[in-house]
This record gives sequence, structure tokens and C-alpha cells, in this order.
Amino acid sequence: MAHTPSANRGRGAASRASSDDPYCEFKDDRERRNALVSRDLRIVGCRLVTVAGLVILAVYTPAGTMVGLIARMLGRF
Repeated sequence: MAHTPSANRGRGAASRASSDDPYCEFKDDRERRNALVSRDLRIVGCRLVTVAGLVILAVYTPAGTMVGLIARMLGRF
């Protein structure tokens, strides 16, 4: 069922995002909260893995090699 402004009246839709937001489709606030928390944990996990990988790369790679590696990643050489 498509959401229209008149169909959402009185349901607190004004405080939520637009109807094309996938998190507006949940019927229960608990389900919506769980989906948002899951999404945020997934984002934080990905960032932690990325930062940990970069730190490990920086610690275990010699300085001269690091400069060459960064230059290759940037496409300079």
C-alpha cells in the first residue's frame, strides 16, 4: 500500500522521514529500532575493521615501503 499524507495523518508520520525511507515500513517501533541499531552496528563494525587494517598496515610496514604503497594506491606510480 502506498503511503499518502492523508493516510498517515494521526500516526506520527510528521516526525518520521519521508515515505520512501525503508525504515518507515515497519509496523512496530521495536522492529524499527532493532533495524536501525543493526544498521549502525554494521557501519561501526566496518569502520573498525578498516581502521584496524590501516593501523596494522602502518605498524608492520617499513616507512619507505609505506610511502611507495600510498603512492601506488593514489595512482601516482
